[in-house]
Amino acid sequence: MSDPILYGPQGFPISSKFLKSAENGSRRLPPEAIRAHDPLKKLITSRDWQTVSFLADKIDMNFGVSEGILSQKAMFAVTDGWAPVFMGGEQGDTKVREWADIVTDWLVNQWFPFCDVRGEIFDFNTGLYLDSIETDARGESITIQTRSEDGDGQWPMLQAISCRRIGQWGCETKVSDGDYDGADIENGVIKNRAGRPIAFRILGENRGDFKDIDAAHVIRTFEPRRVDQSRGLPLFSAVLDSWRSMAQSHEWEEQTMLIASAIGLLEYNETGDAGDGFSLDDPLNADSLPTNSGTPEFKSLYGGLIRYFKANSGSKLEQFLHQRPGSDWESFNDRGIRVCCVAGNWPYSLVWKKDGTNGTATRADQNIARKSISDRQSLLRYPAIRKVRYAVSVAMQHGPNGEPAILPPYPGKDRGGFLKWDFSMPPLMTIDEGRDRDNDREDAKFGWLTDEMKALRMGTTAAKLAATRDREALGLINRAQKIADETGKDFSLVLNLLRQTNPNGAAGTPASADTPPPIE
Repeated sequence: MSDPILYGPQGFPISSKFLKSAENGSRRLPPEAIRAHDPLKKLITSRDWQTVSFLADKIDMNFGVSEGILSQKAMFAVTDGWAPVFMGGEQGDTKVREWADIVTDWLVNQWFPFCDVRGEIFDFNTGLYLDSIETDARGESITIQTRSEDGDGQWPMLQAISCRRIGQWGCETKVSDGDYDGADIENGVIKNRAGRPIAFRILGENRGDFKDIDAAHVIRTFEPRRVDQSRGLPLFSAVLDSWRSMAQSHEWEEQTMLIASAIGLLEYNETGDAGDGFSLDDPLNADSLPTNSGTPEFKSLYGGLIRYFKANSGSKLEQFLHQRPGSDWESFNDRGIRVCCVAGNWPYSLVWKKDGTNGTATRADQNIARKSISDRQSLLRYPAIRKVRYAVSVAMQHGPNGEPAILPPYPGKDRGGFLKWDFSMPPLMTIDEGRDRDNDREDAKFGWLTDEMKALRMGTTAAKLAATRDREALGLINRAQKIADETGKDFSLVLNLLRQTNPNGAAGTPASADTPPPIE
């Protein structure tokens, strides 16, 4: 015997009374239109996406809490890090190491400061910072690979554009002409049959103008949230109405407080004016408002310090008391900010109130922030690697007229080894740096923390640390030799005396591996 069919209040069959959400409609909630088989591109139209992206961007530009979340996440994820680290070549291959040193120096000192078409203000790290901001604020970050227009065009460059420039003027679902004729197009993304983007349609200033750019030249960054998603959504899409309500409420309460701050005293009298000394011609009373009869109903004196009101009987002088915004308003907005912080995967205590927190709660918030930062770094890593790969590949090519390449050819035997790059990450966010360093020293004693791992956690590389130690050791030896020659003293004695003041070791003992040297 088959199971009996159960029906909801609206007459629609459901699988079980246990699954309350399956009921379409109830006495408490209105019925919902079910579109279970429609893909996301039908549920979220191009117009809806543009609206959400614009409103989220506007809120972030005008509401300090949301802007703080975006800026803090980007700052901790990008600042003081992202030094290029070459990962290719065979162990002990000196030619590859020399080539990697040359390319690393070119990347850091020449290309990173001048990689953007807008100039040196938008250097490589600033570009990553803006990629994070754009991903959260507008939904996507778009960067186009290009070359310099002046000279021989050998200099690789990056051009960042607003994600809202990718779209389509009409509602077509197929490309009708050009190199991608017959391909699917969805909100400016041209895709193959598997749904993979093969090109992007960039809109011009005038309606009807556009240009399709191959996806191989476009670096796009966004946080995927659905399997059938083709465009990124802003971070606060789920709580956009809450942000807008809080921002509007804050603006109105601020207006009320400004009005209240202009009033110091209230005087109620029979005439509703300031007496014999009051004159409408006095510039101090220029904001007085007369009634239709010509008799002032209330008047302000001394720039709003005192307000006069007409009383039916009796006279009195009161201090103006303002009791807004109240505790209910504060609690409501605090709750809204907490919900928005949860949606943004960022601790409430880092952008708003820290009242009532203890050490355990603070460490829990720190772990949430660290996970969020790590997630953002993993999102930015591959686009950053693509940028470096593009720069190195172009710089290794000869010019169109036979000009020499900017970088020497790759000497390694591993195929595609010149593309194997990674980055050092910024130092981890911490609330107790001394305690974390103690833990690192203990881990290093047991071999759980290598020099490379320690360097990456500090926001640098093991090669930089080794080079710093070598320079300091060489400088110490040269100083000791100079003093020994000038004084005739024993070189070892002078060296030991100098090492007593050396931050990397004590007299007569080698430099401690647990104590990090100064970082250049």
